[in-house]
Amino acid sequence: MMMKRNRVQLSVLAALAGLLALPAAGARASDADTGDHDEFLERLGRMTAGVARATHSMLAGRPIDGSTALADAEDNGAAERPAAAGGVTRTDDGAIIVDGNIRITGEGTQASPYRVPWDLLLNAQRVYDPRSGKEDAPEWVKLLDGKHVRISGYLLFPVVRDDVDELLLMMNQWDGCCLGLPPTAYDAVEVRLERPQRVSRWTTNFGTLTGKFQWDPYLSAGWLVGLYLITDAKLSDESGRNMPDH
Repeated sequence: MMMKRNRVQLSVLAALAGLLALPAAGARASDADTGDHDEFLERLGRMTAGVARATHSMLAGRPIDGSTALADAEDNGAAERPAAAGGVTRTDDGAIIVDGNIRITGEGTQASPYRVPWDLLLNAQRVYDPRSGKEDAPEWVKLLDGKHVRISGYLLFPVVRDDVDELLLMMNQWDGCCLGLPPTAYDAVEVRLERPQRVSRWTTNFGTLTGKFQWDPYLSAGWLVGLYLITDAKLSDESGRNMPDH
């Protein structure tokens, strides 16, 4: 069943959007020209996405030319990018290779889920960026959609209770407010657990999830705020042990 769009990532990103809107509200109060205000919001959105992309490149070890980093943040990708993500091939040992160097192992079944690296999820931004008119799903989506996957990352739980049935899985650590790197749609996965689980948010901030993968883009006012889902998920702790069920 399709998950409702009031999931954890949307609430988290809505809070972040509220923070970004604060300086814009001040700008509107001081500027009676609505057109200038709209242009300001558009520019703020482009710069935020560009800075996030540059930051992720640095974390991944990809070099960034300091003289062009600001321009990249300003135009949010107006510079040329590869026209399409690379194809999908298989090796003799059954592994799947995407873009020539991203390796996926497993069979996509519950017993042998695909092991998904974060580089694969980030790969989608090369061909899917609706704000820039790019609306093609990567070729690897056909392979993973509806299949069982396994992926590890940082966990963000709802703040109002200890029994949770949904959470946000992220490539980078973030506390939901001030510490860490806020996620983008490309480096975070919305998760619906198979059954509610009792967790301690004070000790559990990294884990492994196994469940069914879905490609499910969600846009708000033209901005991409959600892209990946994992449903019927089971959560394990850092050592691979299943966490206790409620």
